[in-house]
Amino acid sequence: MYAAARYNAFFFYEADGENKNKEEALDYYSDQYRKMMQECMKEWVSV
Repeated sequence: MYAAARYNAFFFYEADGENKNKEEALDYYSDQYRKMMQECMKEWVSV
């Protein structure tokens, strides 16, 4: 997860880098991680 966070921070600052958009980016990446984690948890329940 640390490597993904480093890459996403790098990508944010290379693509946008505006501090005013930082919270929006954090919300986006957090939401995406949560969705992936929920999907993986659903898969384990059905095993």
